Amino acid sequence: MSNIESVLRLSIIVYVVEVAIMLAFSIVPTSMQLWLDQYPWFIIVLNTIILTLVSSPLIYLWIIRPFVLVRSKAELLQSVEEREQYHGYLFDQLPQGLILEDYSAVKKIVDQLLSEGIEDLKTYLLNQPGLLRQLVAKIRLIDANQALLELFNCSSLQQFKDGEVDSSSWWNDDWAEFYASEITNFTGQRKCHNAETSDNRADGLEFQTRIISTVVKGDEDTWKRVLTIHEDITFQHKREELLLSNQITLEKLVKERTSNLETALNATEQSEAFLEACTEIAHLGYAIWDNDLDRDIIVSKELATIHGLTVDEYLHTVNGTEKYLEFVVPHDREKYMDYENSNFAEQDEKRESIEYRITRTDGEIRYLKQYSQPVNPKPDTKDQEIVVIQDITELKQTEICLLY
Repeated sequence: MSNIESVLRLSIIVYVVEVAIMLAFSIVPTSMQLWLDQYPWFIIVLNTIILTLVSSPLIYLWIIRPFVLVRSKAELLQSVEEREQYHGYLFDQLPQGLILEDYSAVKKIVDQLLSEGIEDLKTYLLNQPGLLRQLVAKIRLIDANQALLELFNCSSLQQFKDGEVDSSSWWNDDWAEFYASEITNFTGQRKCHNAETSDNRADGLEFQTRIISTVVKGDEDTWKRVLTIHEDITFQHKREELLLSNQITLEKLVKERTSNLETALNATEQSEAFLEACTEIAHLGYAIWDNDLDRDIIVSKELATIHGLTVDEYLHTVNGTEKYLEFVVPHDREKYMDYENSNFAEQDEKRESIEYRITRTDGEIRYLKQYSQPVNPKPDTKDQEIVVIQDITELKQTEICLLY
């Protein structure tokens, strides 16, 4: 509401109320009119009181309340836009491939099937391949980040969409199993599904991927937003095959050089435990670092867990760069500070990642890999950064094991 409009409304209210008061005074009985003429100050006081009592609620309802509502709505929209901006930067900058999809059309058909008394939804869908393909075709792709496009060797989002629409080029029994399990899990309490399968890039090259999909919080009743993470685990599978090959060779050597069956069995168990430890996948957390405040203003649960803390404990403890350095092992602190003090040569240049070690609150030393990217990558504008930290302890342990 503009200032001119506010003044105009105020003038109308005062004018109308004052006219009504004067009309009321004009119709009072003659005897009372003669008495009022003797005391003109009483008319002024009474007029003021009536004008105030009548016009105040009108001013509130017609001027103040609309102004407050408009201002509150503007502040709310600004807050929503800021949160969406943070989420957008995080979505775009994460090193893992992310897809945002709309499953609402699938949800309607699934609800209808469940209302008809179908108990084992997964088996039913697998026995109805035509229906399952129909459900998958109703999934609508909303967005995908740059890491996902690079994972599939796609030059644009449209190229990726075209490949998804043409399901005849990639549909097989493994994908039927995947989607039947995913849709079934979405009807459960957790509304989350994870699996490992083979996929193909745009150039036809096959790779192994880990897929984690979940219904976004707040859309559990509609499935309007489903977030899916794709992680390339081809190298991990090759490493597992190498370790398995080494395990088999070791078992043969043990059998050839000793007749002690118990020793051979113990060696096999140790090798299996070694293999399981080497195939652990690193966790990943993120935070928004404010350079002016010299502290994180947003911290994910996973990042706090990596440091052995809860989110509240992390925000309370790590209230500056010096406090975070207390986590970094002394040998790596100089390297870490050189990384933090480095500048971007160009506004769109990404900072190189850094690997360093920390000592958790429980005394455990963990290996971390950190990526940093300014929220507003413009010259002289580096107030906030998106920081992505990945726990690569298991990967480092695997590399050490492979070397020795």
